[in-house]
Amino acid sequence: MRKTLYTDMKFEVQADEGGPGRFAGYAVTYGQPLISGDVVKFGAFDASLDGFLLRGALLSQHDWDKTPVGMFTAAKSDDHGLWFEGVWHSTEDAQTSRTIAQERIAAGKSVALSVGFLLEEFEPVDAKDKWGPVVVTNGTLLEVSLVGVGNDPNATLTQVHGLRDGPNTFAQHSEAVLATVGEFVERARSLREMRGSEGRGLSETNTARLIDLAESAEQYAMAVRELCRPVVPVQTEMVPLLLEIEHTLARVGGGI
Repeated sequence: MRKTLYTDMKFEVQADEGGPGRFAGYAVTYGQPLISGDVVKFGAFDASLDGFLLRGALLSQHDWDKTPVGMFTAAKSDDHGLWFEGVWHSTEDAQTSRTIAQERIAAGKSVALSVGFLLEEFEPVDAKDKWGPVVVTNGTLLEVSLVGVGNDPNATLTQVHGLRDGPNTFAQHSEAVLATVGEFVERARSLREMRGSEGRGLSETNTARLIDLAESAEQYAMAVRELCRPVVPVQTEMVPLLLEIEHTLARVGGGI
């Protein structure tokens, strides 16, 4: 049975310099009654998260007939609820959704979310009311949607970053780079495992991309290590001698 929970959790729009933008937030709160009276048990969607990351999408208003506005790169359960991260698509509709979410968050407003899923296992909140609200104990998560009004006041976007909203500090930039690289490696690993289960490997094009990435990463790693080397101060009295050596080498190199 397909079911929709309007969750109104926190949603964030994150920076993605040179890209279409990223987002993050909570899709649902665990153990808290929603406006509808339904309750989602801790980890109810965990068994379906691998498939969700592969096939799931961020939609607008649960419209399955329209192109998704975003794709998910990470999803996990914590003590609060189901946390996710993702990337906006570059289409006009997707960027319009990003802009609206960003404007609402900047104005101190919420960006409501709703989850669409297949209800696999459940139990009534009230054993005497079998047609009433339910406790979702197991479900297959299909999509998360941006909606006008949510059922869970704590389910909203908390980060919405656009094209030019780069990290503010050196530490934030460093963490963003590490997170992006880690997400890409996990995506490549998941793709390889999926192809392997079908008796296939990565395409020649994707393999070439990974090789290029590995070679570039090694070069950047060497450059970063060089930056980490301690700076040796030059003694003031050595400057004239060093300049004379430099001039001599220049004359030799020029054939004088």
